[in-house]
Amino acid sequence: MKALFFDLKNDGHHFFYNHNVMKLQGVDTKYYVTSNSIENEKEELLNNDGVTVVKIKALASNNRIIRMFSELLVLFKMRKMIHKLNIDVAILLYLDHIIIPLYMLQVFLPVKSKLIATLHWFPNRSSKLKLLKKLSDKGLRVIVHTEDVKKRLEAAGINNVELVYYPTLKTSSIDKLTAKNKLNLKLVKEYKTILYFGGTRFDKGVDILLDALEKVNSSANIIIAGQEQTFKREFIEEKLSHLANKNVVLNLGYVKDEEVELYFKSSDIVVLPYRKIFNGESGILTEAINNKNLVVVPNIIHFPSVVSKYSNGVIYEAENIVDLGEKLQYTIKNIDVFQSGIDEAFEDYKEKHSIKNFIKNYEKIIIKGK
Repeated sequence: MKALFFDLKNDGHHFFYNHNVMKLQGVDTKYYVTSNSIENEKEELLNNDGVTVVKIKALASNNRIIRMFSELLVLFKMRKMIHKLNIDVAILLYLDHIIIPLYMLQVFLPVKSKLIATLHWFPNRSSKLKLLKKLSDKGLRVIVHTEDVKKRLEAAGINNVELVYYPTLKTSSIDKLTAKNKLNLKLVKEYKTILYFGGTRFDKGVDILLDALEKVNSSANIIIAGQEQTFKREFIEEKLSHLANKNVVLNLGYVKDEEVELYFKSSDIVVLPYRKIFNGESGILTEAINNKNLVVVPNIIHFPSVVSKYSNGVIYEAENIVDLGEKLQYTIKNIDVFQSGIDEAFEDYKEKHSIKNFIKNYEKIIIKGK
C-alpha cells in the first residue's frame, strides 16, 4: 500500500502528532507533502523512518481570497502527485483550514484515491459544515479527537466519522523539584503553582486569565509558557505587573517536546481560560491529566464532562473573570480534596490516550478501513 500524508503545518507540537501517525505499520511506501519551511531535523527524522518528504511552496498571505487560492493550488499539486505515484490512500492531517478549497478540488478535479482527513475543530461557520457534509457524501472519511465533535458532526448528517483520542507525550517519574531545576524556574517553594501552557492565541484567553488573577488573594507562582501570538509580551508583562503576592515566570517562545512534561510536573494547577469559541480537543487538558495536575476548565464543549466524571478539578463559567478568579482561589486553598480524582483520571487516560493506541487506531482506519 502507498500512502500520502499532507499537512503544511509543522509548528508547535503539531509535528509530534503527524510524526506518530506516520509511524503506522502495513504501509509499504509513505510520502509526506508539506511546506518547504519544514526544519531539516524534522525532515531527517522522517527520512530515517522511511518517509519521503516532498516540499511545496505555499503563499503566505493575510488576504483570505489569496490564501484560499494558494491552498487550492497546493491541493492541486498534491492531487497530481497522488495520481502520478498511484497512491492508494491520502491522509489530510489538518482539514480545518482547507475545507473550502478541498471541496472545490473534489468538484472539478476529484481525487480518485481513498481520502481521509483529520478535523481538529467543529466548523464555526455553517457554510463550512455544509461543504464538509458534501465532501463526506462523496466518500471523505473524517477523523476527530473528541466525542463531542463526533456527536455534533453526526447530528449534522455526517456519519462516516471516526474517533481517535489525542496521544499524550511520554511522561517519567521525575519529581517536582527536579523538573523545576531542569527548567531553571525561580519558584517560591511555599506557593502553589498555576500553569498556563500554550500559545497566546485569542481563543485561548490568556487575557481573561490575567484579569482573573487580580481577583485571587492567595499567594501563588504563575507560569505562562508558550508561543507569543495574539497577545504580545508587552501586554502580558503590563498585566502581570499589577498582580500582588504572585511570583511570575513568563517564558514566551517554542517549548521543546522534552520540556513539556517538565512544565506540567513543576505545577500544581493547570488552567484553561478558553473563550466560548474554542471547540476542539485540548492537548493541554490531556497533558495536565497525564501529569496529575488539578485542572480548572470552562463550561464549554466536553470539558465539564471530563471534570464531572473524575472530580479532578473545577469548572467555571467561560469568559467570566470573577468566577474564574474565585475558582482559582478555591483550588489553591483546597487542592488536596481533588487528589483521588486526579489519580483516577490519570489511570484512565494512561491507556486511552497512549501513543500506542493513537497509532493503532489510525492503522485500523487507514489500512483496514475500519
